[in-house]
Amino acid sequence: MAISFTQDLPIALHGKKAQVPCFASLTDLQVMTRDPELERTLKSLRQAEERKMDSPATVVRQSTRTALEAMEQLRERIRNYQPNAQYANDPFARGLQQAAQIIATSPQTRVLYVSVNGFDTHAGQANTHQRLLSQFAGAVSAFYADLRAMGKADKTLLMVFSEFGRRVRENGSLGTDHGAAAPMFLLGGRVQGGLHGDPPDLRNLDGNNDLRMQLDFRRVYATVLEWLGGDPEAVLGKGFAPLTLVRGS
Repeated sequence: MAISFTQDLPIALHGKKAQVPCFASLTDLQVMTRDPELERTLKSLRQAEERKMDSPATVVRQSTRTALEAMEQLRERIRNYQPNAQYANDPFARGLQQAAQIIATSPQTRVLYVSVNGFDTHAGQANTHQRLLSQFAGAVSAFYADLRAMGKADKTLLMVFSEFGRRVRENGSLGTDHGAAAPMFLLGGRVQGGLHGDPPDLRNLDGNNDLRMQLDFRRVYATVLEWLGGDPEAVLGKGFAPLTLVRGS
């Protein structure tokens, strides 16, 4: 149902009933599932279930076998994928190309998580930020060209966020330090575009000279959860009403 292209599982994909696999890349998945040890492990697990061995380890065996078989099936599906767009060779493009690869070959996968580092620009921000945003723009352009060619642009919603905001004032190293408010992007064929929330007001900062938040990010999460057919209140609690950002939710 979900895959994370990260070294460690992000908190957003922790769940009470679901176990989400994470890989740094699909190449890692393909190498891992070609290991002869995987086939031996699967064979052993299947034989144990055929013998109906009842023990406290039964649930562990069944869940492990299910996870390994899912990885094996995924490897077979992605092997012959060919992109419908030209992706650059940078972290954004590689991450979104892998997401497109899963969208094209694994329709039951509903949630994909891609993470890119490099935005912690405490020094020399101008050139670094320009390069990163240029890569981001190029990757998103290729990703949606790929989705349109698949006929899935209207069925896909891309949410972009940062784990921290930036200060308004430049520091002594020509960078900016961690701040409070930050932008989020929602992109997709059904998204109602434009700026939602008041424009940032540089004359009305908070006590730390940070931009004031306009929309609680959990309202954006609620919007995405509702679009996925989930219950925002069950995940986030009360008080985070979805926004009217996506047509047909």
